[in-house]
Amino acid sequence: QGGPARPRSHDDRRARGRMSRTFLVHLVYMALGYALAVLVATTITCVLFGLPTILPDDGRWGSFHGYLRDFPAMFMIGAMMTAAYGFPGWLVSVVVAERKQFRSRRYFAFAGVLDALLALLLAGRFQGLFPEIWLNLSCLAGGFFGGLAYWAVAGKDSGIWKGKA
Repeated sequence: QGGPARPRSHDDRRARGRMSRTFLVHLVYMALGYALAVLVATTITCVLFGLPTILPDDGRWGSFHGYLRDFPAMFMIGAMMTAAYGFPGWLVSVVVAERKQFRSRRYFAFAGVLDALLALLLAGRFQGLFPEIWLNLSCLAGGFFGGLAYWAVAGKDSGIWKGKA
């Protein structure tokens, strides 16, 4: 009588098993969604950051071809930094979305912007804001599109493992 509650019938046990399998599958989708969001955010950030190199400004921003040569290294470092510094904000955003069953694109897009802002703060980017304003704006745009990428994979099903609302 003082022990743990047990399922009352075979149907209850089956329903609990279904719910836990659904939750595990959703966790896999969440991990894949985060990986895709990191790749999309990094790609957008790197491309936007390199746009000024195509302007005819006598090389003040550097050569476009030099930027293309450095792009793979910048992308890899950017992806590692995005994954590491973006994780805390993503975790908070996902917990809120799962608990409140938020499924809108708008929520995840703006959560991506807030995640990018938090990542920039964590990385110490705002210590020299004005010299790096273009990088900061590029990161915020990357967060926006990264949030949309996450929504496309896992966000549209947030909280679905809990059953009907």
